[in-house]
Amino acid sequence: MTKIIPGEKYRDRSGNLYQVLCTALSLENERNVVIVQQLFGDFLRMSLPQDRFDSIFTNVDVMVTRPPEREKAIESAEKALVEKVQSEAPASEKPAACEDNTDPQMSDMLAFLDTDDFEEKFRIAKRMAEQSEIDDTVLDNMAASLDFIIDDGPLDRRIDELLHCIGTRKRFETTRLRGD
Repeated sequence: MTKIIPGEKYRDRSGNLYQVLCTALSLENERNVVIVQQLFGDFLRMSLPQDRFDSIFTNVDVMVTRPPEREKAIESAEKALVEKVQSEAPASEKPAACEDNTDPQMSDMLAFLDTDDFEEKFRIAKRMAEQSEIDDTVLDNMAASLDFIIDDGPLDRRIDELLHCIGTRKRFETTRLRGD
């Protein structure tokens, strides 16, 4: 049986990501249970018998392993960005000289990717949504850069889900208690 460590992240058989919150004792049947929280969708919390945990979840190192579809999306975003910069740059300029790019969608996307501040990421994404600069490709690239998985569906719902995920990270990923 795998040692279950609160705070560790695990994937189920479908590839969905969960985090172990704690282990507990069920007063109903006096069995040990594991409390997990989805790291997608509605971030639901669930309990399951500890003896079934190994048959459902596998431990992951989120910082090293990304789902294959996210890795492809990131590669595709990087490739598209390089191609766009190269096609717009005059022949005499090198691709690195793209900071004066006048395409607002590209400027906002670069600003979104450049900042580590989730408050700023939220503001940029909200502004892009209000100015109709977000299409499915841009949304997938933004989500991939944050290791989010946004399910297919209507664009408005997907944008709301992206903003919700960024808002959640904005609230909980601060340096307030980390001593930085």
